[in-house]
Amino acid sequence: MQDIIEIFEKHNSYMVGINDEEIRKHVEKDIMQVAKIANHSAKIARLNSIWKKQIEDSKKTIRME
Repeated sequence: MQDIIEIFEKHNSYMVGINDEEIRKHVEKDIMQVAKIANHSAKIARLNSIWKKQIEDSKKTIRME
């Protein structure tokens, strides 16, 4: 959670303190979901990049044969 707060600070995005415990928990849950989605998206993009590189390498190998 601290990492996401630091990211908000770096981009001048601040969250207003929430006094209601139930609302605060809901907001924290939403932030964690956003972080998970971002992490999954980055992982998928990295895997796609690896697969594209492997396909290009395979095509080059086939052309050379």
